[in-house]
Amino acid sequence: KQWIAFRLDKMGRLEQHGGEEQYRYAGEEDCIENALILIIDIISGACIDDNNIALFSKVRHHLGTNTDLLQESLLELGLLVDRLGIENKGINARELKISDDDQRLVTSIVRLLGNVCFRCKENQDIIRNTNVPVPRINIPYVEEYTQFSSADDRSPANIRHGLHVLLSCTSFAYGCFTLREWAIVAIRNILDGNEINQKEVEKLEAQQALQTPELKKLGVKVNLDKRGQVYVTPEGLPPPSFRST
Repeated sequence: KQWIAFRLDKMGRLEQHGGEEQYRYAGEEDCIENALILIIDIISGACIDDNNIALFSKVRHHLGTNTDLLQESLLELGLLVDRLGIENKGINARELKISDDDQRLVTSIVRLLGNVCFRCKENQDIIRNTNVPVPRINIPYVEEYTQFSSADDRSPANIRHGLHVLLSCTSFAYGCFTLREWAIVAIRNILDGNEINQKEVEKLEAQQALQTPELKKLGVKVNLDKRGQVYVTPEGLPPPSFRST
């Protein structure tokens, strides 16, 4: 819960000083964030040890089922993904800009989620069952993410689960190669042997193909099958897999 405490503490300082950040000493914010990232990395590294599989399996299970570590990490990841999305709105994927601090933070959180869920179905389920509200206003810090204030906040448009947030962070892989590598590991660990999670991910795949005016002028149509396979066919004809024999 240290991340939430830090964010709330920062918001309190901003309010008390008219929006201007105030700290007890120069570099205090960086010091706190660096310490917390270090703690995350230590916990993440302590979750897996091939020399004592049984013991560390219990460690992962305990962290997931007896603490709020996974839930709080997902909430923080959601806030971070939302802020990065706002900051990079309209920017080509290959031109994404992510600060070194944000790269460290997002990679550390994703690595932690993946390691804690390694071969632990209970923890995998927590990722799926943790709802992460979508912020209602575009500010980079704490939004109403621990509780829903009204029935409207529980609508599908304002709720996403941990799997959705984790998959969303992969869109920033061009801006952080290390994130891409750890995201692949985390997604694999969270889906491994968990059919329900696998089905949930399938639901998040593209639902329809985009037909642009330019393609229409060329007389071609883009089609999408159930598996997400894309087919380009002449206008008016179904894709090969849909044609009757």
